[in-house]
Amino acid sequence: MNRLQLIQAIADCLQDRPYALQDARQLVSHACSCSIEELLAHPETSVSGRVVRQAMRLGRKRAKDVPMAYLLGYRYFFGRRLIVDKHVLIPRPETEHLVEEAVRLVSKNLSHHTLFLDIGTGSGAVAITLAAETQQHVIATDISHSSLSVARKNARSLHVDHLIEFKQGSLLQPVKSAYFHGFDQVILLANLPYLTFELLEDSPKEVVEYEPILALVSDENDGLDLYREMLMEWTAKRTAFPQNTQILLEIDPRQALVVETMVQEILPHATISILPDLANLPRVVCLSNF
Repeated sequence: MNRLQLIQAIADCLQDRPYALQDARQLVSHACSCSIEELLAHPETSVSGRVVRQAMRLGRKRAKDVPMAYLLGYRYFFGRRLIVDKHVLIPRPETEHLVEEAVRLVSKNLSHHTLFLDIGTGSGAVAITLAAETQQHVIATDISHSSLSVARKNARSLHVDHLIEFKQGSLLQPVKSAYFHGFDQVILLANLPYLTFELLEDSPKEVVEYEPILALVSDENDGLDLYREMLMEWTAKRTAFPQNTQILLEIDPRQALVVETMVQEILPHATISILPDLANLPRVVCLSNF
């Protein structure tokens, strides 16, 4: 069997799925340990039985809606290849808006010594990107030991582990006041679980069935319990933070009004702005002037 025949065999297996041919090419490329470009440039190249078995096994899993990122073992975020597995949420393009705003804030104040706090780091996508893009220090927290293990691997592979401290614990619990010494600006970012089970039902099957539920769903009420708890923790610790502190939160666009009300209740004097994503939907909540 050659590469082209193997691609077609997997595409046939995925015929009921959108992007069947694209997925088939990616899976065969992965099994052959070659780029898509090389794969397509030499479709007549024979493949070994081992490669056929591996590619077909991946194809059968994809037919059952296992996410491509889990099958390949990686996902690109901000142009960087990140390891992902079943223990971490797959990084989303929407989250890049969160990072872009943080980078913009730093670029406005280059004279400041900035500390980033990435709460609920997961794969480390946000923390690693911030470190790589700004060369500033990052403290990244997560309650999951397995997630932190993935995040540390990513930081090492992308050579930013010297800029990031990973701390295990819930929300702001691992964050100590001593961490702020020497910094005159703190930017706190959070992409916490914010879906309700009702909102989750609108997600693709591969998300609902395979991504870690605890990284997606907060509660059955409004989905904002973790954000609410984190902001309450921040108010209790606020005197430890520099005066120049800003908070950035990723939300589901359908929660914008509820989030605004929640923030006004907890931080009545805060300045609130909500930034849109590429679809012009409210995505990033920016809080300042507490």
